[in-house]
Amino acid sequence: MSKLFFRNIFFWCCLCYFVVGGIFIYLYGKEETFLFFNRHYNPTLGKFYKYYTHIGDGFFIVALAIVFLFVKYYYTFFLMVLYIVPSILVQALKRIVFSTVSRPVKYFAWESELNRGIKLNLTEGVDVALTNSFPSGHTASAFA
Repeated sequence: MSKLFFRNIFFWCCLCYFVVGGIFIYLYGKEETFLFFNRHYNPTLGKFYKYYTHIGDGFFIVALAIVFLFVKYYYTFFLMVLYIVPSILVQALKRIVFSTVSRPVKYFAWESELNRGIKLNLTEGVDVALTNSFPSGHTASAFA
C-alpha cells in the first residue's frame, strides 16, 4: 500500500478523534467529559498506559534519534527539530500563559471539598502533578 493511503487513514482517524472529542466537550463541558471517561476507567488499560506514556518523553525521542543516526543523519536532524521546537513552545505556554491551570486531580480535590463526593480513578504508582496541565507536553511530542 502506498504512503498516501496511510497518510489518509491517519488524517481521517485524527479528524474523527477531534470531532468526537469536540462534540463531547461542546455538549457536556470539560468537567463532565472528564468525569465520564474517568467513570469508565479500566485498571488493566491504566497499567498499560502507565508505561506507554513514556513514548512522549524526551528520553524516548533521544533514543529514537540515536537509532536514526544509523539510518540517515537527515532523519535525526529532522526528528530533533520536530521535537525541540514544539517542546520549547509548550513549556513556555505552560509556565507563562497557562501557569494557573490546574490538572484534574487538583481541580476535583477542590470540588470534593464542596461535598460533591467526586472520587477519581487513578493508576497506582503514577505520580500525578497538580499544575502545568495545558498544553500537554506528551501530546505535543506524540504529534510531532
